[in-house]
Amino acid sequence: MTRTLTLPALLVASLAQAQPTITASMLPTGTFTDRLYVVTSQGQSEDPTPGANQVWDLSTATLLDIGTFTHRPAAGTPYASTYPEADLVWHMAMGALGDNYTYLQLTPYLEMLATDVPQEPNVYTDPLMVMGLPLNFGNWFSDSWAGTAGSGSVTWTYAGSGTAITPVGTFNEVALMLSASGEVAMWRTDPLVPLLLVRNGVILAVGPPANVGVDERNDARLVVHPVPCHDRLVVQPTASGPWRIVDLQGRTVAEGRFTSPTSTVVDTEALLPGAYLLVQEGEGAAQVTRFIKE
Repeated sequence: MTRTLTLPALLVASLAQAQPTITASMLPTGTFTDRLYVVTSQGQSEDPTPGANQVWDLSTATLLDIGTFTHRPAAGTPYASTYPEADLVWHMAMGALGDNYTYLQLTPYLEMLATDVPQEPNVYTDPLMVMGLPLNFGNWFSDSWAGTAGSGSVTWTYAGSGTAITPVGTFNEVALMLSASGEVAMWRTDPLVPLLLVRNGVILAVGPPANVGVDERNDARLVVHPVPCHDRLVVQPTASGPWRIVDLQGRTVAEGRFTSPTSTVVDTEALLPGAYLLVQEGEGAAQVTRFIKE
């Protein structure tokens, strides 16, 4: 287990002091619930840039509302007795896609004890740190982890700070986190909850309820039927290009390519019963839709 918090020498100290320090006191008290979205298109939005006093304009992104994200104390949740050391839980309630719980503890770092509960729990024998606390602008933390899904290490840098303009509102004092492996995460700091996370190529966003029509900006929509399906899913793609099917754990379980924007049959016989996302890739214009396999 590695716990490292350092300040890169190249950062200007006075600049770093002007940015919010991430602390445990920023975590929500009680129950905090927001909507949960999949980002189906980045639109004209560019990848967030590091640095101080940034303004990230993500307002042209297209969102698909898939449920709610709740941060709350672990006590009283359905699987709390299985993870007695947990202090907090992230609960993603996704309707037909099911419920997903992530159990966390404060040590005082924010660490994951188990993810993907109850479908396919990944239980950490060496917890995974998701946020070093306290963490100043420019600092980074490195952590080794081990669990039922394997082992490894992560390194995250508090690389940017500023204002994020999104389809569901404008957020100040947002922290941009960049990992050594190229992953990007954005955190609100009032309260301290994820704003944007990338999970196996699927971009999840958390925020207030969207304005009517936020997920309807593209006239062309990815359409599938029947829902639920059995051994085949008829897809009406919006363009030619690669597609993939993602399960509730963010894993790609099938993939292929649409050769034209015409009705196409996708074989789903090998899929286990459950809920999935069909992702149609595109240059800045991915489309996502939900379906259920019986």
